[in-house]
Amino acid sequence: MKVEKVIEFKENFPIDGEAYIVGKGENGKYFFAWGPEIPYEEEVPAGNILDGDSGIEWYETEKEAVSEMEEVAEAWENYILL
Repeated sequence: MKVEKVIEFKENFPIDGEAYIVGKGENGKYFFAWGPEIPYEEEVPAGNILDGDSGIEWYETEKEAVSEMEEVAEAWENYILL
């Protein structure tokens, strides 16, 4: 699935060499992807990948995808502070 638009990108997060991204696919849906591979690709998997170092989850709205990324980023930041 081709990435049509990058909405938000956090490079070297949560650790160096990894990233979080929210984007829009050519299917008109929005995704949140993470890890050392998928966020850096011009084409992403068309289905959800929830296990492994790199993953992706698809959403109907931009708001849902951004909200998920923010929630996960906040949880990671809180974990680091422990």
